[in-house]
Amino acid sequence: MGNGHDAFPLPEDMKSAFACIVTLRRERAFQEARALLAPLLERAPDHPRLLTEFGNIHYREGDYPAAERIFLRALKVAPHYETAAASLCMLYAHTGRRAEAAAFASRILAAEPQDPLTWYTLGIVYAWRREWEQSLEYSLVAVAMKADFADAHYNIACAYAQLGNAADALGHLSRGLANYGLLRQAEKDPDLHPLRGYPEFEKIVEHARERLDKEEPN
Repeated sequence: MGNGHDAFPLPEDMKSAFACIVTLRRERAFQEARALLAPLLERAPDHPRLLTEFGNIHYREGDYPAAERIFLRALKVAPHYETAAASLCMLYAHTGRRAEAAAFASRILAAEPQDPLTWYTLGIVYAWRREWEQSLEYSLVAVAMKADFADAHYNIACAYAQLGNAADALGHLSRGLANYGLLRQAEKDPDLHPLRGYPEFEKIVEHARERLDKEEPN
């Protein structure tokens, strides 16, 4: 987001490790992600990007109170860090705190209307509220702004699947699985359940597995 990564750059010698941490978190390898993140936080305990990623790990682990505390700490250090605000917005939506989620959704939309991450975040918020038409509308804006936004394509696939449009769901799922971190999620995601009877679904998932196997180091 505009008041996100570019506003709070990491030192050059942290960037490679940080990229690995994000990948590990997406693959649910939380212990390994924590191990890589710990020395970075020791060096820069108040860096908003590091704090937000630490909060994201807690959030993905289901430790919502800890995640909330860390996101709020990031925002105390950097009040206009909209990436932390977006993460907090999604946490509130996921845990049923609709008023707080709505407040943060309004905040990030006002602050960053030209950022595809803003629209993706709103799409996720409405997906968790099971308001699929609204989720789809926001997610489509995200991919209109950034055509290769794999996570947004994945959310669109879920929305279309839940709305009964299998053809469009499968098309977007293929693009969503360009983010290999979503592969494990796709294999079990209940939001994609309406697609599981389609041979094309299995082909898309298998193709993503094959591509991942080729790119992983031996």
